[in-house]
Amino acid sequence: MKWAAALWLTFGLFGVVLAQAVTRPYEVSVWARVLFGPDGRAQAITMVDEPGLTPPFLQAARSRLERARIEPRTLAGQAVSFRTGVRMVFEVAPGPEGGSVRLMALEMLPLPLKRAYAAYPRDIAQSEGWTGVLVGSCTVALDGRCGAVGVRSVLVTPETARRFVRESLELWRFEPQEVAGQPVESEFTAEFLLKAELGAPEDFRQDKFERITKGR
Repeated sequence: MKWAAALWLTFGLFGVVLAQAVTRPYEVSVWARVLFGPDGRAQAITMVDEPGLTPPFLQAARSRLERARIEPRTLAGQAVSFRTGVRMVFEVAPGPEGGSVRLMALEMLPLPLKRAYAAYPRDIAQSEGWTGVLVGSCTVALDGRCGAVGVRSVLVTPETARRFVRESLELWRFEPQEVAGQPVESEFTAEFLLKAELGAPEDFRQDKFERITKGR
């Protein structure tokens, strides 16, 4: 038995979905780099291209951001600019006439620039059917590196799985958020789904979010 890790991180599902006959709703996630002005509205938007996402889909995601408004950041009592990564998750419901797309969540986070993963915990493969969801979080420092990584899980989880999450996030590099043009420390959180499977390992990645920021 081999195991596969499904990392609920920054990769959209269209590359997988287009190769399958999908009838159930599924999630697609998109990253963007956004500069919000002192009025809380987007002044500049750069979509982060993900394999398999079509230009019309990315344009629809961009349109959402163009209409969004956040609570302005302040410095010394004055509203200032805020540059951040934005992670969006959409629910796609297939249908006979193309289906529908619904925005499920939007979160402002440091933008990942490099993603790398530690060695898989091979002992997990010894438990057929084992599945565990772990949440890794860290404070992204001004140099774009994770500080101490915290890991939590609802169920009892092997220490090897927790170490995998910690060591993986320590390898990541981020673009820090900026307030008034200056980098600031900020929090990053991601969910990791690890599961043992029969057959060859599959690289299957999907976004999921915990906090929701609604645009007005």
